Amino acid sequence: MEAIAASPTPNSPAEVIVGAYINDIQELDFKANNYVVDLYVWFRWKAPEIDPSKTMEFMNRYASDDNVREALYDEPKDMPDGSRYSIVRYQGRFAAKFPLENIRSTRRS
Repeated sequence: MEAIAASPTPNSPAEVIVGAYINDIQELDFKANNYVVDLYVWFRWKAPEIDPSKTMEFMNRYASDDNVREALYDEPKDMPDGSRYSIVRYQGRFAAKFPLENIRSTRRS
């Protein structure tokens, strides 16, 4: 407890605005509970000491060896309002449990 009390207090969290644009979802596999997605994830923030595009990760990756992550800019872009902007394209397979038990058939006999 003394070590915790003596440690420096971290800075307050930096605000980061995150958005995503999904290009394509394909290969929905209901038996294996996974799908392939191609998307862009973008970030806007003001704290110069961070770059969320470098530390962002997805927690539900299915086959991480097959995933492709490509930063569109080597360095974040400075925006006119003083914020910074970066974007990452991500392509890969993700895991998801599909709640199919609540789907009712609309087919008539």
